[in-house]
Amino acid sequence: MMFSKVRILKDFKRYKCLDVIYLRNYLICFYVLQQCLYESLEDDLAVLLEKISPELWEDGKPEDKDTFRKWSNVLNTEKMTVCEMQERLAAELESMGDGFEKTVRIIKGKSFEYFISQAEERMYEYISDHDMKTVLLPPWEAMMKKMVWRQMGRIKDKKILDFGSGTGITSEHFAENNDVTAVEPSQESVNMRWKDKKYRQLCGTLEILKDMPDKSFDIIICHNVLEYAIEREEIVREFARLLKDEGYISIVKHNRAGRVMQMAVLLDAPDKAESLLDGNDSTASSYGVIRYYEDEDIEKWCDILKIQKVRGMRTFWDLQQDQKLHKDIFWQDRMIDLEMRVSELDPYRQTAFFHHLTVKRI
Repeated sequence: MMFSKVRILKDFKRYKCLDVIYLRNYLICFYVLQQCLYESLEDDLAVLLEKISPELWEDGKPEDKDTFRKWSNVLNTEKMTVCEMQERLAAELESMGDGFEKTVRIIKGKSFEYFISQAEERMYEYISDHDMKTVLLPPWEAMMKKMVWRQMGRIKDKKILDFGSGTGITSEHFAENNDVTAVEPSQESVNMRWKDKKYRQLCGTLEILKDMPDKSFDIIICHNVLEYAIEREEIVREFARLLKDEGYISIVKHNRAGRVMQMAVLLDAPDKAESLLDGNDSTASSYGVIRYYEDEDIEKWCDILKIQKVRGMRTFWDLQQDQKLHKDIFWQDRMIDLEMRVSELDPYRQTAFFHHLTVKRI
């Protein structure tokens, strides 16, 4: 399998989130021990590896929090030298009693640095194979993608347009079982995109849509895009033209009420909250001005479209002030379960930071 090793390494360095480093350390530790087993053939090591194998995790994610924390703290691949890692891993096995003597000698040997390099290769492959690239994203973005994918459900054998595809993580997610065309205006994002799975990537915006034939797609994805697009009304009308009769559009958009809650509660910025209440726009650090629009504006911009469902996203997430919790993948998964439970319930949906619209032709 081909995977973007350079890109993954770059993002590990960029997003030094607590659990990103933990995951890296855990996987490298496991694969070093697995390499040792090939030479030591010790039964006790084989039993240990069976117990802590990441291949046993559901959907490639840690299930046993205590085991995960324990073994991800043995090595610190960001800070330890090779010699320090040798000493630390050997000491950990020695503390577990007899049965690891051959393994300890191998760890203390000259091959250990090679074992580390091989373990890093296996770690990259594991992340790619298990579609775990969300662990490399900022926590808020990882949570958003995982939640919207759950809301969209399993999709197979469909023609999908991902408009405003960014670095291609959503395109990749659906490309495994679908025919995906991604459109992104930023050449820089296109150059940095994930491309382990095959999908068609185009660089551009509205002009590309206009060149596509009518009723080309079963599903059109437009997530966190229209707030920043000047020609958004025309883009929505093109979506309607490109959508098959039984298809749907998945739109993720900012919800003004949720943004007011975030400013007033999390960021302690009452002036900004009042400005939003007055109908003014705000800004995003990466994308510029957020030009808010209401859910029903989609139907106003194109009268052959009808909103079928509105779901909330990040109702509670943006009110949690403990930033360390945001980085904990166990907390993230628990919070997503809670968010999913209230995503279609008012008043929770009304105050969510984002709305996820399912839109169809009429």
